[in-house]
Amino acid sequence: MARLCVEVCREMMRPRVIESAADWLRTSFYDIQGRAFDETMVPWVTAPQGPCWAYDQVQFRAIWLQWAARMFKTNFGLAMLMRGMDLRPEETMFATPDETNCKGVFGRFWRMLENCPRLRDQVPIQQRQSKTRIQLRRSVCHGAWPRGKSRLADKSIRVGHGNEIDKWVQESTSTEGDPLERFRKRGAEFPDRKFVLESTPSVKGKSAVETGLLQSTNHRYHVPCPHCYKFQTLEFGDGKAPGGIFFDRLPSGQSDADLARKTAHYVCRYCEGRIEDVHRPQMMMSGVWVPAGCEVDHERAIEARDLPPDDRSWLRGEPYRWGSDYGCQISVFYALFHGWGQIAADFVQKHKNPTKLRQWVNEDKGETWEARRTKTTPEKIGERLRSEIPRGTVPEWGRLLTVTIDQQAAEGGFRLYVVMAHGNDWRSHVVDYGLTQTLEEVWQQAVSRTYPHADGGNETSVHAVAADSGWATKATYDWCNMHPGVVPCKGANNDLGGKPHRLNAVESGDHAGQMLLTVATDYWETDLQARLDDREPGTAESLSVCAGADRDMEFLEQLCNATISDRVDNRGNAKLLWVKKDDGIPNDFRDAVRYGLALAVCYAEEHGGFPARSEVRTRRAVLNAGERRPDGRAWNE
Repeated sequence: MARLCVEVCREMMRPRVIESAADWLRTSFYDIQGRAFDETMVPWVTAPQGPCWAYDQVQFRAIWLQWAARMFKTNFGLAMLMRGMDLRPEETMFATPDETNCKGVFGRFWRMLENCPRLRDQVPIQQRQSKTRIQLRRSVCHGAWPRGKSRLADKSIRVGHGNEIDKWVQESTSTEGDPLERFRKRGAEFPDRKFVLESTPSVKGKSAVETGLLQSTNHRYHVPCPHCYKFQTLEFGDGKAPGGIFFDRLPSGQSDADLARKTAHYVCRYCEGRIEDVHRPQMMMSGVWVPAGCEVDHERAIEARDLPPDDRSWLRGEPYRWGSDYGCQISVFYALFHGWGQIAADFVQKHKNPTKLRQWVNEDKGETWEARRTKTTPEKIGERLRSEIPRGTVPEWGRLLTVTIDQQAAEGGFRLYVVMAHGNDWRSHVVDYGLTQTLEEVWQQAVSRTYPHADGGNETSVHAVAADSGWATKATYDWCNMHPGVVPCKGANNDLGGKPHRLNAVESGDHAGQMLLTVATDYWETDLQARLDDREPGTAESLSVCAGADRDMEFLEQLCNATISDRVDNRGNAKLLWVKKDDGIPNDFRDAVRYGLALAVCYAEEHGGFPARSEVRTRRAVLNAGERRPDGRAWNE
């Protein structure tokens, strides 16, 4: 008996081996459907120097997760709460943007607890399950949100989970300070506290999770190339340099979501090998987390998952920051629930709409959004876009000629027009521009004439004309009817169902049956700004101007007078809108150029492409009357 007592006492005094966060996940975490944790679907969670490793390290008190959507960040935080309730029963806290979200997450949290073999026997019957408080027999998890002042106060917790912290709102009348800081102070008296703070990021400079990430170890997930075995982060890239996603474009040079989905693949930044979807699972399973300031020993890192957790022999260099805050960032490019094709298609569908692009950057790239506010001056734009092509001459590559007209009511009414040439790779060039008092003067000066071609061949006639119908609408429609080849056009502040433009008949009113070109403003403003700021003249989807236009400050100021800004739309919704950079300067020429880019795409789609130079006719091809569409319908049907 004495020996037995000694053995019992010895066992009681022996230090308890705490199960690692990764092992607890593997054995005890089940989702709301009762499915066990699948490490092969989210290998970054348990990877070397990943969030599970950080949670086991005594030195790290805050764990910042700037992760893309659907990457397991919320489930990781909930799992660590469950682990704390299992291994060290105590009070914990889950904080989220608002009460509604808290109730929704706790509804799922209860199902996870019911499926957890370690905790299910402590779960009360469903009728006693609170929507804002998890009460088990030996532990409790408080639900909290910023506007529930009492819920972030008067509680001491060692383990906390801050959910979607970039969406937390501080009341303008609040005197209690930053809600995130109030939440973190709940653990001040615990030297071994653990707070998981996660979110998809928001706006650069205002993102709480990015602020925390940049003050932390700032880890990135590196995966090996299946060909050369060198480790690298996965980036979207620019489609030119290796180390990014590549996909084919249409013969016209435009991006197409379906084609991108079928042809997308990744190109290794080191060996430039082609990486297909079939390679993705093994790449992700072999990944490692690397802190800022360190590099990967490629040969050693292949074996990193087989090494002891604290073995850093596969890292080179010293971390920039190695304090009490751990942080990591990951994009949806690593997700195994879709492949390169879906990633590329999502981008193509959203990149011309600022609001959708912001969503893609935040939720897919897992990065903060920085609205493009160009600092380029008219002088610099003129220098970038200048050419030696004489005014009124079509460049050698020009295949299609358009005239677009913007109308203004000021000073009794006037019209600005822009003549543009377009090529097969969607290069565009301002051939001529001007201002008149009447639409008829535009017809005489810009439309009814022919233009010399730089290749020395036949002069070129205008192929398509569009006139803005936002002012003097009836007169514009009547004038269009009198002049075959002219369609009225207008801008739209919605995305037209994902289309950059729409050409269809007016359905009702005085102009029922007449063709109208509707242009998606966001799409074409974004496209034009990229031509002004990024793309070099002569390359695909670029813009250039005729000789002399590069010194016309009035024209250039109008061309540059737009920026993207956070505004409230006419329904009271906050969104990103294109607005004038300077309200005192018009942007009529910019509007005409934007209409010209859209009209060229519309023409090419309706005709199956641009006319070949050898087929360019000296008479004008029309959009609105006379000839028939490829399917046999008349243009005015």
